Amino acid sequence: MDQLKSWWEIANPHRDVRERQLPESVFAIDLGAVVNDSAPSIYQNPVDFFEKTHITQVLEDILTLVLENVEGNLSENRVQRLQTGFGGGKTHILLAIYHLLNSPEKVEKIDKVRDIVDASDVDEIPSAEASVIVGTDLDTSGGREVEDIHIKTPWGELAYQLGGKETYQLLDTSDKNRTSPGKNKLVEVLEKTSPCVILIDEILQYVLRAKGVVVGQSTLAEQTISFIDELVKAVNATEKVFTVLSLQASERYEMFGDPEAAEQVLNQIQSKVERVDTVTRPIQKEEVYSIARQRIFETVGDEENHEEIAKAYHDYYKNNSSDFPDRVTKPEYEQRIVDSYPFHPEFIDALYDQWGSMPDFQRTRGVLRFLAKVVSDQYRERNKDPLIQPSALNMGDQAVRDEALDYFEEGWDSVIGSDIAGEDSNAAQIDHQMGGVYYQKRIAQSIAASLFLFSMGGGQQLGATLERLRLGVLQPSMDVPLVADAINRCEKTFFYLKEEDGFYKFTKQPNLNSVISDYESNVEEGDKIREIRDAFPDVIGDSCFKTHIWPQDAGDVPDDHNLRLAIFHPDKGLDSGAEETMDDVKEMWENYKDEFREYRNSIVFLAPDASSISSLKEAATTKSALREVRSNQSIMNDLSEPQLEDLNERFNSAKESLPAEIRKVYSESVVPEDSNLKNISFNVSILSSDKEIDEVLQEELEEKDVLLSRLDPKLLTSDRWNIWPKKENKEGKKVDAPHITTQQLWEYFGQLSQLPMLESKEALKESIARGVDEIGVFGYANLTEEGEYENIRFQESFNAESVNISEENVIIKESRVRTEIKEREKEKEEEKKEKEVEKEDETTSTGRTGTKEKRKIETIGSEEEAETPTKGIGTVRITAKPGWEDQWDETYEAIIEPLIRQNADIDIEVSIEGCSEEGMDKSKIEREIEENLTQRNIEYKIEYGNEKSDEQS
Repeated sequence: MDQLKSWWEIANPHRDVRERQLPESVFAIDLGAVVNDSAPSIYQNPVDFFEKTHITQVLEDILTLVLENVEGNLSENRVQRLQTGFGGGKTHILLAIYHLLNSPEKVEKIDKVRDIVDASDVDEIPSAEASVIVGTDLDTSGGREVEDIHIKTPWGELAYQLGGKETYQLLDTSDKNRTSPGKNKLVEVLEKTSPCVILIDEILQYVLRAKGVVVGQSTLAEQTISFIDELVKAVNATEKVFTVLSLQASERYEMFGDPEAAEQVLNQIQSKVERVDTVTRPIQKEEVYSIARQRIFETVGDEENHEEIAKAYHDYYKNNSSDFPDRVTKPEYEQRIVDSYPFHPEFIDALYDQWGSMPDFQRTRGVLRFLAKVVSDQYRERNKDPLIQPSALNMGDQAVRDEALDYFEEGWDSVIGSDIAGEDSNAAQIDHQMGGVYYQKRIAQSIAASLFLFSMGGGQQLGATLERLRLGVLQPSMDVPLVADAINRCEKTFFYLKEEDGFYKFTKQPNLNSVISDYESNVEEGDKIREIRDAFPDVIGDSCFKTHIWPQDAGDVPDDHNLRLAIFHPDKGLDSGAEETMDDVKEMWENYKDEFREYRNSIVFLAPDASSISSLKEAATTKSALREVRSNQSIMNDLSEPQLEDLNERFNSAKESLPAEIRKVYSESVVPEDSNLKNISFNVSILSSDKEIDEVLQEELEEKDVLLSRLDPKLLTSDRWNIWPKKENKEGKKVDAPHITTQQLWEYFGQLSQLPMLESKEALKESIARGVDEIGVFGYANLTEEGEYENIRFQESFNAESVNISEENVIIKESRVRTEIKEREKEKEEEKKEKEVEKEDETTSTGRTGTKEKRKIETIGSEEEAETPTKGIGTVRITAKPGWEDQWDETYEAIIEPLIRQNADIDIEVSIEGCSEEGMDKSKIEREIEENLTQRNIEYKIEYGNEKSDEQS
């Protein structure tokens, strides 16, 4: 992103702001001057005024009410009370009403005015009389003379302005006697002069001055308050009349010499009108921006520049949305930056919401004068800031400092001098010590300035969250983590900074930092390490690992099949350049004492994130220092109750924070992978949990399939891991062995780093049981000393409790177990048939006759009883094609058994030809058929198409 222009390269303050010649009057609209035709053109000329006025919703609503009431189309909301403190707007609205009705032919051609008229219930701006009563212009003692009339009171002014000398005569006596007219007299005046509007401004100042004018048994002030009471009643009883009364929400009463009296008068006026009026607060936050821009700046430059800067800030907020308040990432906030340029919205918002709620900071002129002094200071400083942000509040400038402190009680000078402004302040010291961007951008001083702005004023919640602080300090070119780092340093350094429920603020009450910082500076490195080591039992949970905290060498972690977690020392962190730590990891992984480590797949390493070790040690330092402070009885006796509570809370927080910091910092694990090691960083969401570090590690490794609690049986025989043992066939070729012992399998998972880790033997047992039971991946049996299988289990109900992990138990390849089962079934069938033959021969030997073709298998009776062949043959070759699926047994009975009974030496050769239009997988034939033939020592010859293999045995 290109460098954004500084605000002073685009906007130009008024000359009096640049030169610091700032009389209070420069910020005020004088309604009386407009009536007397002596105001500046921007206010005096109705066309100029409306063309340069932004029509807010409030202004539009009030102008609409004026039009409809004066026209007679509306009989309610005839009395409007404008009441606000900061930002003004009251006089602006009164002037808009005055110009609307006093110069209708001039302003109705202006589009924005025409839009208001068209949206109302009137066709055109009605003709109406207007009375403007400005309390600061009225003389309470002498009044004024006009047309040979001596007007002494506001009600005399009202009658004269509305109807001239003739109407004045209706109130002549009341005016001369300075006694308030009653409602009926006022109704008579209003009916005679309607349609009309009555605009009353700054009446409080008039009433306060009128307190000194005696009227009979009362005062002119009391009569004026009574007049206001009767007037609002009369207005509400008269058609086509509209009245607007402006009042301050509160005032700087001391300027009148009697603050309590001023407040009392305001309350009296409000009590008279609040029953029948409608309160309107004319100033909205958005208007404050334009007021400030108009009154402080001669020009604010091209809007294209504003939009470019606003977009840069808004994009910055959106791209780092989790670090800023949600409201600033919304699309409308970009426009707010444009509207408030060159001020950042947060600067004016803080004045509006917080400073503006203080009794002594209510007036527009005071606020604008303060802003003007800030702008004057920053204009002379010429900092390269795109916007005037809260961080621009330079409390080191005497004019700004005096203006700010004028609104607050005593005691803040020490806060400013200690923490906020000046070369010796804690903020300046942090910036100097840190150097770099801290020094260039005055980061700590910017935070201190922003915090002062956010800490002052009224309201329930003063101060700022980290998100709001970032808003006050950061610019698009700056790194977001700066503020979090800086506030952390400020918390440990500032003497008047307080944090409560996530809000940071300055108070006049010194904190414990001055004491604690001294103790922290005396904490030795060994003390920090002991604090961390003592906290480790609080972060170790109930996982599948046996934990070893800070092993010194390879001999500290046993070499066995137990899953072991080696947790490294805080100084052995892992990052891209942590070669020394990785060397230690490899040494411990490869060796055990003076021997090679056998169970390399049973050890996992956990190390701290090297970039976070400092925060861990800081937490340990804080805990150690706080413990020492609490043990010093002399210090404890000098602390107040709130400070004691604060100290205990800090210590309890430190006790909780240290284990939490360990959980966050120990986020780098190293696990076996193939024949090497692999680094795994923890997921951030897991680190933020309350689980202990070994439990977090277990979950993380399970998620990445490094550690298994459940094992797919198919993987045990697949080529993926290639763990099945091999043996040589007669040709010296390596082929899969028919079985593997369960003990060997278990050992493999503890030793071979190409395999995942198993959480327990139960995981392997459960996998074997499922492989036998559910899907028939392999068989399970006992292995005798002679190498025979006993108690074969295959594709039958089987559970993990029945599985033994030993050298006497094996899992058998599927092909072999099927062959084994079939051979055993065949043997049983042969035994059954032999018994049947024996039974049949016994029957024959007891005298049964047979055919000539029967041969004598066993002689029991005389030779004469057995027939012998009439003719002998030497050999016989039989060719037959039995049914492939279901006639093998019949073939044996029909051919083999008769030859056996003939005492023939039988030589059997099977010729099988397999054809497939789709084609057959030669490797599967070699693996399944040749392997079975080889295992059974069967002589065979296989031809593939035109290829022929050598005869094998």
